[in-house]
Amino acid sequence: MPHCKDHGDYISRLQIVTRSTTHEQKCPRCAVVELNASKSQMETPTSKGALESFVSKLPPKFKDASLENFTAPTNDHAFLLKVGNRFVNSFSKEHPPGGMVIMGGTGTGKTHFSIALGREITSMGLTPCYTTVAEMIKKVRSGWGEVGGENIALSKLIHYDLLIIDEIGVQTGSPNEKQIICEVIDGRYKVMKPTILISNLAIDEVASYVSERSVSRVLDKGMKLPFKVQSFRKVAA
Repeated sequence: MPHCKDHGDYISRLQIVTRSTTHEQKCPRCAVVELNASKSQMETPTSKGALESFVSKLPPKFKDASLENFTAPTNDHAFLLKVGNRFVNSFSKEHPPGGMVIMGGTGTGKTHFSIALGREITSMGLTPCYTTVAEMIKKVRSGWGEVGGENIALSKLIHYDLLIIDEIGVQTGSPNEKQIICEVIDGRYKVMKPTILISNLAIDEVASYVSERSVSRVLDKGMKLPFKVQSFRKVAA
C-alpha cells in the first residue's frame, strides 16, 4: 500500500483516464491541499461574486458541496478526486476541457461531485450553472410568447462557463424537449463551453433522451465517468 509522509497509508491503483495514458494516483489528501493552495492565490472580488451567485441558486442540500467534503464509500474516491482536479485545472489553460457524462445509481455522489467542480471554477471568476433538465426546459419554455424571450433564455444557458444538467432521463423525452436540449448543447459546443450531464441511466439510454448528437457534442474531448460506487443511502441504512 502506498504511503504519504504527511497523511499515512492510502489506497491507490492505476487508472486509465484517457485513451492513451495511464496515471498513478497520488495521495488524495495531498491533492486537496494542492487545490486549496491554488484557489487561495486566485481568489478575487470577482471570484467571490461568482461563488455567491452560483451557490444562491443551488438546492439547499448541495450549497456546501465541495471537493474537500466529497467522499465515496469505496476506493474510487481517490480516482474521482484526481479526475475532478484535472478537470478544474484545465480551465486555467488556453482551451477549457471537454464535457462529461456522469452515470451511476442513486445516492452515489454524482450531483455533489459535479456541483463541487462548479464551485471550484468560481475561484477563477468563471460562471458555472447547475440545473435539472426539467428546470432548464421550463426556463426556455417560459420565454415563449415574449419578444426574444426564448432566445434570451437559450443565450444565457449557452454562455455559462460550465453548465451542469442533472436528472437526465427524468423528462418525458418528447421531440420538443430533445430540440431544446440539442439547441443548448450545440450552442455550447460551438462556443467551446463544457457541459456535464448527470444520469442514473446507461450511456445509450442517456442518448435516447437527449439525442446521440448531443451526447457526441458533450463527449468531444470529454469523458464518460461511471460512478460504480455503493450508494451512500444504502450504507447509511
